[in-house]
Amino acid sequence: MLAVTRALGCQARLAAPAAMMVSRSYAAAGSGTVVELQTDEEYQAALKELTTSKGGAIVDFSAVWCGPCKMIAPVFDGLAKEFPSVRFYKIDIDNKAISTAVTENSVAAVPTFVGYQGPDRITAFSGADTAMLRRLALELSGGHTKTPGQ
Repeated sequence: MLAVTRALGCQARLAAPAAMMVSRSYAAAGSGTVVELQTDEEYQAALKELTTSKGGAIVDFSAVWCGPCKMIAPVFDGLAKEFPSVRFYKIDIDNKAISTAVTENSVAAVPTFVGYQGPDRITAFSGADTAMLRRLALELSGGHTKTPGQ
């Protein structure tokens, strides 16, 4: 189980302007896509869905102004495709409509990644650490990746 915190990211600037993000239904999570959660209600519904499905999820707390967030975003997107059994969510920390989720997860730097197994938070780490993110996705998937041609 991963339980390391790193400081390879940007310090959170909660006063920065909120990004305009397109909202997608959290119900589509786990289909090889990253779902952007825009409200605390969407976040709570996603956690509730994890309770009933007992699945795994990774939440990426990021910001549009953060260089390391931009650097690791394509990796996060790629892992969502590689591990379709894991749900991948993204939250913009500057979006005031989802500030409770940011506060509850004690996000002090971005990117911060939080791993869930069912409704249980199992790990969190900050920084654009590709290897650590891949290990977390592998752990949550039970070692199952998408094979070419699937």
